[in-house]
Parts: sequence; C-alpha cells; structure tokens
Amino acid sequence: MKVFGTLWIITCLTALCIGCSNKGAGDKTAADPEQIALAENILSYFQQEQFDQIVEHFDARMKLSLNKEQLAVVWAQLSTQVGTYTKSEFHSAQKVNNAGDMIVYTCYFGSQKLYFQLALGKDNQISGLYFKPQPN
Repeated sequence: MKVFGTLWIITCLTALCIGCSNKGAGDKTAADPEQIALAENILSYFQQEQFDQIVEHFDARMKLSLNKEQLAVVWAQLSTQVGTYTKSEFHSAQKVNNAGDMIVYTCYFGSQKLYFQLALGKDNQISGLYFKPQPN
C-alpha cells in the first residue's frame, strides 16, 4: 500500500510538472490574440524595413536603447549573416517571471532558422526583441 501511494504521488507530480513546463508552448490558440497580432506585425515591419513602425511599440527603456536607424543596421547585419528572411511560424507564448510575456516565432532566413523572441510588458509595449539561434 505504501508503494502504491508513493507511485501515485510521483505520477501526479510528474503530470503537474509536465503541464506547467509546456504551458502555452506551441499552442497559438491559447496565446493572447492581441500579442500574436503585434508579433506578426513586427515581423512584417522587419520584412518591409519599416523600422519606425517597430520603434512606435517600444517601451520607454527600449526607446532609449535603440532607435530606428540602429534597428535598420541590426537588420541589415542579420540579413548579411544568415540570409534573407523568408517566413515565420508561431513557436510559443509564455509568462516571464510575472514581468510580462514572451512571444516566440521560428523565423527562416535562407537555410538558417532563428528564434524571434518578443518580450512584452505593460500595455503590450515591447521591452525586448531578440533573434537567437535555435539549439541543434
């Protein structure tokens, strides 16, 4: 009986951990539609090189750190290093330490794939954006 109780507790804890670790991952319908629309618009603005449109969504800290000219340079360098942006696919949406949300897309550049991570804070303002290599 003691073994059965222990196995039952381990099974419940494992299910709980798996459920928590995958919360929102890969499920676009569970994500905030406004945040998804914003992320897709930002990716479209990058593709169309409308960097002023991206900066409009920055929070105050981001506006001090990065302007549209700097963003254009970063995009040009990225395109030179990994190729031309071709498409993107939703990857996940997650809460980040009660500080905001992270929307993640897989982006295809030439033959490379990068994660596009969009950190959103208060009022869905952009508090960070990153293009990161995907683990192999």
